[in-house]
Amino acid sequence: MPNPTFLIALDQQFLNDHAHLVEQSRQLAQAYQAKIAVIEDEVLERIGTSLWQALDCVADFTQHEQASGQSALNIIIESNDPKVLNLAWETLHHPEYGFLGRSE
Repeated sequence: MPNPTFLIALDQQFLNDHAHLVEQSRQLAQAYQAKIAVIEDEVLERIGTSLWQALDCVADFTQHEQASGQSALNIIIESNDPKVLNLAWETLHHPEYGFLGRSE
């Protein structure tokens, strides 16, 4: 049986409402490309927390998380806008569960 899925569909309006996320993701990508320093978890957490807050999906996530029981919950970010998909989603950070890409 496949793991349950939490689908988050976003459009261009998401970026219009949260333009700061584009800049944060761009700066992170540049830091990785430049390899000038190790990027600390605190930096990643700030970006991931900004993404989490912008999603405004606490109730939906909680419902899906509880329904998943002991199974890992797949989280899918869906958008027709490549700029939305280019955000640093790998840093998505939940206040209780931490980095969602690292935990089940």
